[in-house]
Amino acid sequence: MNIIEKTHAAVPKIGDFFNNFDGANPDKNLNDVISAVNYFIDIALKTAGIVAVVILIFAAFGYATAYGDDSKAETAKKAIFWTIAGLVIIGLAYGIVKSIDVWLLK
Repeated sequence: MNIIEKTHAAVPKIGDFFNNFDGANPDKNLNDVISAVNYFIDIALKTAGIVAVVILIFAAFGYATAYGDDSKAETAKKAIFWTIAGLVIIGLAYGIVKSIDVWLLK
C-alpha cells in the first residue's frame, strides 16, 4: 500500500459523515449530499418565513397603535412593505430550490 492509498483510506468519506456511505454506488453518495444541503436550505427558508410573519404581525400592531402619529405610522408602513417584499423573495427562493432539487435528484 503506497502513501496515496494510505492517505485515501485515512480520510473520512462524505458518505460516512451522513452514516450512509455505500462505496459501490457513488451516485447515491452525491444524492445524500444534495439531500442534506437541500434539507438545510429548506430549514433556513422556513425559519426565515416564520420570522418574516412574526415581524409582519409586530409591524401591523405598530401601525394599528400609531394613533395618528405620522412618524410611527410611516415606520410601520415601511416595515410592512419590506417584510412583504422579503416574503416574496423567500417564496421565490423556495420555488427555485425545489425546482433545482427536482432537477438534480431525478
